Amino acid sequence: MYIAYTAFGRQTHHTRIVGNNIDEQLNTQEKSMGIFNFSKKEELNYTNFNTMMIDNVYLIKIPKDWNKYESDRFRARTKNKKIDFSITNYGKEISSLDNFGIEDLKNQFLPLFDKFVNEGGYVTNKDLEIGENFIYQSFKAGKETQYYYYTSRVIKNDLRVVIALIIRQIGKLEPKHAELIKDMGKSITHKVA
Repeated sequence: MYIAYTAFGRQTHHTRIVGNNIDEQLNTQEKSMGIFNFSKKEELNYTNFNTMMIDNVYLIKIPKDWNKYESDRFRARTKNKKIDFSITNYGKEISSLDNFGIEDLKNQFLPLFDKFVNEGGYVTNKDLEIGENFIYQSFKAGKETQYYYYTSRVIKNDLRVVIALIIRQIGKLEPKHAELIKDMGKSITHKVA
């Protein structure tokens, strides 16, 4: 079992859950709202990315204008410090290909999201999204919006890694940051030796 208290997939088909309703229009919306399709009117246009090595295990793409800084985990932020990003991983050796899947992620992290609301004073933005191999949810926390993305990967057939991404942004929910964290999660690839 993995335990996480902070907040990372290749996605194919998925369902967005908004409150108790399923948003059937998600697939067409996401195709037109990817981070590479922002209009020039947007303040931030995430089209230039750097590939970063995380813990010498996997690679992820992050915006070039985010600066890495020293911490106990991978962290980066914008120059104006209005956006802060972190990655945390939890690894477990496996002897054969295990059956860990989306149900395991749901069982582990949906209660954590409830705890954020019930005990932490967070307010959900009601944008929970569960894909084949990820869970995404954003919250209002004081003057911040926090975007959480959890996923899982098998690395070299003998290591299961649960990856947690979080973007903390000063201000209200911005759809471009929700799409960005999901696209960053989709960019995760195995380290090439």
